[in-house]
Amino acid sequence: MAKDWTKIISGLKKLLEDVGPIWPKSTKLAGFASSGPYHCANCEYLNKDRNRCRQEVMMADPEVEKDDKGLAIITNPEIQCCDFVEPVKLVQIGGEYARARSSRREKQIGA
Repeated sequence: MAKDWTKIISGLKKLLEDVGPIWPKSTKLAGFASSGPYHCANCEYLNKDRNRCRQEVMMADPEVEKDDKGLAIITNPEIQCCDFVEPVKLVQIGGEYARARSSRREKQIGA
């Protein structure tokens, strides 16, 4: 089942109004930071050029820099990340692990 990001974003905004910042060292809405411990490098929302993010909360976060298409700009995917990171799924192939790229490629076509 697909996540309803519009509803999630609305709920996050209300929560932030009620309780204040949740992530003190990052952006208020998406929790985006350039200091780890997570990273964008293996996230399914990172584009193939590894410099833009299409995650809905990142695109809605007013503190995150965006390009002219509204995608979040990622300058260093090895140390930057938000709290909505989704690692690319792995599948087992004959004892070796390989990235499940078919679904990722489909998602990136629009990115």
